[in-house]
Amino acid sequence: MITYRKATEKDIPDLIRLRKTQLSDEGQDITSMDIDDEMHRYFTDAFASGRFTEFLAEDEGEIVGTGALIIFDFPPSYANATGRRAYIANMYTAKSHRRRGIAHEMISRCKQLAFSQGVTQFFLIASTMGKPVYESVGFHENPTWLTL
Repeated sequence: MITYRKATEKDIPDLIRLRKTQLSDEGQDITSMDIDDEMHRYFTDAFASGRFTEFLAEDEGEIVGTGALIIFDFPPSYANATGRRAYIANMYTAKSHRRRGIAHEMISRCKQLAFSQGVTQFFLIASTMGKPVYESVGFHENPTWLTL
């Protein structure tokens, strides 16, 4: 049975391991450099900021899925009076547990938490694997973002 909980600082080693697995599954060469210290620093700082929440899915004590919510403050606009936006990140489900609704549950939990904090706008970067999942819950491509 899959159970869900919020990650804590104690989970950072597992978050690093899962992040590396996710990046490998997305085609990145995780042997090209060691970024464990950078990831550890990121997660430590992110938890301390109060604007980062990572959810974990567990099956008999094994972490089989993750999903994070990061709140950003942008300048207010008429389309978003608070300026607050939520970024969904670190969405990953172990290969053995895919197509069981874990990603949908993670997105739901992220949305509920954001709504409880008055955030109604979301954005994310989708991998090729993840894009159909996000589209199935209402995300769509936005032609206004540029990157450099």
